[in-house]
Amino acid sequence: ISKGWECDSNTIKPIKLTEEWLLKFGFEKDDSYTYSHDDCDFDLVFIGGVYAFAVRNEESPSTTHYIMHCEFVYELQNKFKSLTKKELEIKQTIWKTTDMI
Repeated sequence: ISKGWECDSNTIKPIKLTEEWLLKFGFEKDDSYTYSHDDCDFDLVFIGGVYAFAVRNEESPSTTHYIMHCEFVYELQNKFKSLTKKELEIKQTIWKTTDMI
């Protein structure tokens, strides 16, 4: 019987959310700071060094409300599921040149 896995909580670090992760999860880059996903009615906008879910005000299309921010991959996964009721899955594999060596 396994006794489990032990780990010092100081060694676990969250994964920083980057454009590379967004693309892996199937987000598409709409412009220099906005990303969209087929399974989500909200845009993800890079603002102030973090990504934020953004919804436009239908009565005033030029007004955007930022409802949640995501700095780490786990935050995006949790908030995406909360908003869409769907798991965020890796849709594509992006290889860096250094990964192939």
